[in-house]
Amino acid sequence: MQAVLDLTGGRGADVVITAAASGAAQEQAVRMAARRGRISLFGGLPKDKPTITLDANLVHYRELLVAAGLGRAGGRLARSHRRGPRVPGGPGQRGRR
Repeated sequence: MQAVLDLTGGRGADVVITAAASGAAQEQAVRMAARRGRISLFGGLPKDKPTITLDANLVHYRELLVAAGLGRAGGRLARSHRRGPRVPGGPGQRGRR
């Protein structure tokens, strides 16, 4: 996680995909995502430990999109990333100011 923050100058990653059966990886994904970042919780968790601690304040204040599931969620994340960052009046805002 720290390597991602270091490589992005503390900004974080625009897209984070967890593909491991690791609750720690899913929790770290939220902490390493950039503002308005997109997170895919692709890897399922073991039946005996299916829960994580999600920092809802990070999700709320960074305006993060957290998706789970197979194939289609990853495609949505990739397509939204190709549209570029959302800036007032810029691409992805569809006329919102």
